[in-house]
Amino acid sequence: MLKPINELKKIVENNPDSCDIFHVHWVADIYPDRPDELETSSLYDLLSWYEKEPLLTDSTKPLQLKHLPFWLRRRQKAPYIITHRMINPNQSEEQKEIYYYQLLKLFKPWRSELALSFPGLTFHEAYIKESATLPDMVQYHNNNIHISAQDEKMDAAIKERAQQLESAAVEDDEQGAFAGCAADNIQSAMHDLVNAHSAATHKEKINSAELMDDYNKLNSDQRRIVDTVIHAIFENRADPADSQWSRRYREKSCDRCTTTHCLCQNNFKYSNCGGGCSYRTGS
Repeated sequence: MLKPINELKKIVENNPDSCDIFHVHWVADIYPDRPDELETSSLYDLLSWYEKEPLLTDSTKPLQLKHLPFWLRRRQKAPYIITHRMINPNQSEEQKEIYYYQLLKLFKPWRSELALSFPGLTFHEAYIKESATLPDMVQYHNNNIHISAQDEKMDAAIKERAQQLESAAVEDDEQGAFAGCAADNIQSAMHDLVNAHSAATHKEKINSAELMDDYNKLNSDQRRIVDTVIHAIFENRADPADSQWSRRYREKSCDRCTTTHCLCQNNFKYSNCGGGCSYRTGS
């Protein structure tokens, strides 16, 4: 990372050829340059417990870096929490190598990254070989695996719940769509019923008018026969199909078709009334 612009201006003014334009990096600069007293300290320990302090000119401090003008001061209270990019070693072979490379880099002491592995071995194989002498690395790995497994279970549960909610939403939408269709069918049925009732009422009015017209066209004898039969029906004296009045009509009437039509229409009218109407004809 570049130094602030004010410092860069001073560097350019005082020493234009200077390469000291970057902040020192803990991993790339400070850890490899640590003092011999911390030779066996891991990068994880150094990052957790130490602060870097600038070294004044012509001064001496404990734990001075070998080349850089800094010295290391140990923290007195709690260590820093070390964070880094989390990698799942189960995703691919490449991710697996990166994961074990990070573990070795954090817990195996080194001054050059070339010392992290062995010739002909992968980082995973180097991790297995170094596990016996680096128990902190193994513990850190086990904790990571446990946390990763918990995270994977949680992710799976979240995905499953999301799928359930999505399926439920689709089901509700489908039911809503069918419910709308059902409502439309009910409305259509009611509309058809109203239309049918209106048509039936209209037809009955027409039939009644035609019946009266046909009755008025009968002669006196035909009217007497019709009136007698209808009176017998209303008084429950006889079945109009078998009564003597019906037989007399069949014997005497000269206009049988017209009279029969009137009788049938009047009889039908009576039957539909359920016996409770007071149907009246002309005298």
